[in-house]
Amino acid sequence: MTICTFSRAIATLLIVSILLSHSAVAAQSDVVSAVNQIRLSDPNVLVGTPNHRGFGGTIIDNMFYPDGLKEGKIRPEYLDIGNITGTLTDLNSAGTASYILKYTATGVTIGNSAIFDNGTNIGIGTTSSGARLDIAGTIV
Repeated sequence: MTICTFSRAIATLLIVSILLSHSAVAAQSDVVSAVNQIRLSDPNVLVGTPNHRGFGGTIIDNMFYPDGLKEGKIRPEYLDIGNITGTLTDLNSAGTASYILKYTATGVTIGNSAIFDNGTNIGIGTTSSGARLDIAGTIV
C-alpha cells in the first residue's frame, strides 16, 4: 500500500466516522476492511472536543505507519511516558535471590551478576557475605 493510497484510506474512514456521528446510527460503529479495523466507541468525541489526543475510543489495528513504528513496536522516542504504576512481572524468575541482576553476554536476557546483597552486607564474587563489604580474591 503506497502512502497516497494509505492517505486516501484514512481520509475515507474519517469521512465515514464523521457521517456516522451525524446519523441515527448507534454510538458503537464498526468499520472493517480486509486489512484495517477502526472501532469508534463514541463517534461524537471527534466533534467539538478540545485538547483530545486522538479520536477517543478509536482502536486502529494492523495499520502501516512508516515513521513511528519499527517491526510493529512504537519507537522509544515516540513514547510519552509519565506516572507509570504497577509491578514488574517479567523479572520474577530471572535470577537467584540476593544477587544483583545484569544482562547476560547475549545482551537480551537477564541473569545473576557477581554481586551478592543480603540486605545488610554486600559480597563480590562470594555466595555469602560475612562483612559489610566482602570481596573474594585479591584486590589489585
